[in-house]
Amino acid sequence: MSKQTLLNFQFLNEPIVKKFLTNSTNKKVFKKATEHPTLQNQQLLDQRFKKFYKKARILKYLTTMIKVSSIDFDKRNRRMQQRFLLTLDAPLKQDEEITASRIETIPDKTEVDTLTKCCISLDECITDPQLHQAYTNLNEKQKKILNLMYIEGLTLQDIATFLGDSRQNVFNIYKRSLNKLKQTCNQED
Repeated sequence: MSKQTLLNFQFLNEPIVKKFLTNSTNKKVFKKATEHPTLQNQQLLDQRFKKFYKKARILKYLTTMIKVSSIDFDKRNRRMQQRFLLTLDAPLKQDEEITASRIETIPDKTEVDTLTKCCISLDECITDPQLHQAYTNLNEKQKKILNLMYIEGLTLQDIATFLGDSRQNVFNIYKRSLNKLKQTCNQED
C-alpha cells in the first residue's frame, strides 16, 4: 500500500469526513471530484466541505455551551441552597438562656384540631343576644379564625400556618369579622 493510499484511507476514516459523506449530495460531489479532478469539481467539493465544517463547528459550540451553562446553573442553584438552608431547629433568640427553635413554634394541625374539639367555642361563651346573633351570621372560616384566636390563643401567623393561608389573608378575614360584629351590634343599639 502506497503512502498516498494510506493517507487517503486515514483521511476517509476521520469522523468529520465520514459525517460529511453520509449526505448523498456530498458523496456525489466527492466521487465526481475524485474521478474527474478538475478545478471546478475540487472547488465545489471544497465549498461544500467548508460550509459543512462551519455548521458542524457552530453546532458543536452551541451544544457545548448549553451543556456547560446547564452545569453552571445547577452548581449555582446548589450553592445557593447550601448557603441559605431553612433551619427549623435553629434557635429564635440566641441571647436568652431558654431558647425555642423555629420548629417548636409551628403548631401541629392534629394538636390544634384536638384542642378545638375539647375546648368550648365562642358560640358557647357569648352571652349577649345581639352579639350572639351577629356571631351566628358569620361564615365558618370567620368563626374558625375567631375561635382559634380567642379560645385557643393562637397568633395570626399560627392560624395562617394551620389553615394553609397567608397571614395577610387571615388578618383581613379577622378584621372583616370584627367589623361585621361591630356593625351588627351598633345597628341594633
